[in-house]
Amino acid sequence: MKVETIYTEGNPDHEIIRIVEKRNADLIVLGTHGHTGWNRFTIGAVVAFVVKHVYCDVFTVRPRAK
Repeated sequence: MKVETIYTEGNPDHEIIRIVEKRNADLIVLGTHGHTGWNRFTIGAVVAFVVKHVYCDVFTVRPRAK
């Protein structure tokens, strides 16, 4: 299995989709939380957008309960 970590700048949801399509990815892994306040809201929105718009499988990971 080939695993890559990719760093990029731009609108997160559109950048993720662009990279998935460019790399012809079979699976992407996204964290669902890990932030508070505004960041938590926007990160959740990014994951929801990506799940709805990509053609490949998406594995979402929640943080451990404290």
